[in-house]
Amino acid sequence: MNHRRFTFKTLPPEYGNLDRWRHVDVEALPASDQERFSRLRKGIELYVRTGKLKAASEQCGYSEDSILKQLNRCVTVA
Repeated sequence: MNHRRFTFKTLPPEYGNLDRWRHVDVEALPASDQERFSRLRKGIELYVRTGKLKAASEQCGYSEDSILKQLNRCVTVA
């Protein structure tokens, strides 16, 4: 099993195109998850666009490790 973990530098260009990612209806999420999702999305988007993990972490309020874990979940093919 491949346990490769993508970062800004190793993320394939086609995965970095956020416009191609699945749309999530945030309002369909439970109220308790909406803020968490929105903050993580903000952090992931900032990181993918700029490559600045620390800045993304500071902006969204989640750890750098959390951003990387969630980024990798986003680009995992189900």
